[in-house]
Amino acid sequence: MSKSIRWPAAAALLAALVVSGCASTGAYSYKKDEEAYILSDIVPLRKSGQNQKALALLQSRFNDKCGTGTPLGKQAFGVAFKNTDRADMYNACGLLNAHIAQLLHETGDYKRAVPALLQALRDEMYPQGWKYDRLECSRLNYYGWIYEAKLTTVPLHQALYESMDRSGSADAKRFMHKSYLCRLDEHMQPEQAAAVSSDFVAQARKHLGEAGAAEAQKYTQLIPGPARDSAQRIMMRRYSEKSITELQMRAQLATLYANALKAVQKNNLNAPVEKDPSPIVEHWTGKVEEANKSVKLFADS
Repeated sequence: MSKSIRWPAAAALLAALVVSGCASTGAYSYKKDEEAYILSDIVPLRKSGQNQKALALLQSRFNDKCGTGTPLGKQAFGVAFKNTDRADMYNACGLLNAHIAQLLHETGDYKRAVPALLQALRDEMYPQGWKYDRLECSRLNYYGWIYEAKLTTVPLHQALYESMDRSGSADAKRFMHKSYLCRLDEHMQPEQAAAVSSDFVAQARKHLGEAGAAEAQKYTQLIPGPARDSAQRIMMRRYSEKSITELQMRAQLATLYANALKAVQKNNLNAPVEKDPSPIVEHWTGKVEEANKSVKLFADS
């Protein structure tokens, strides 16, 4: 089940502004040039259904400006271009690649989409480094985003998993959980939550057998629904009722996530995936870490 998204959450937008603010003037300028090109030459083609033409133009421009000799998905452009005459091109090349990745996924060219999406993932995370299953979901939603384009895309985590799964990639099982855990974190209607939960169980069965399906089923029954409802109530108290402060809201969310992590551990929802630690435990550990950082950041400001 696909969930299309249009506008970035405030946290994702803030992160983008912080990153762009730290970029050099040259990097910002190069990226703005590519944004202008995409808006003028690519977006009209995409909106009129001429995706293959848009893809061909993007690929040609990308090859001219961004070829590294290293296969896509192996390292961020910021790493590949470091100490070269293209050091300021990393944001621009990341943007071009992100739109190529979107189009490859949308047109069903899943095998080619996988390395482009992995590249987009690495570029989204540069220069911080990352543990995939601990990442904030907001950092896995929006890629190649241009405000004026108003394009509708699925989240990066979803496009990546779907492309891996549909192309038969052996890595699909390692990226499956995060996509569904992120989707199940979001506030949604009960029927939509039921559909996402059912799909999660089916995909877990496909990749991890009956034991994986049983864990996914248990997780969907115990954890995300109560967590979503509680988070929604906390945010309503802050933004609608205005009965708590910003710091109180952040602290309450941090406590909520910590309790959810305890529930995950108490119910033994901790099966590793091959050599990787439990993606469910990692997901909630990451949420707790980011929430605690948020509380400290706001308290110190």
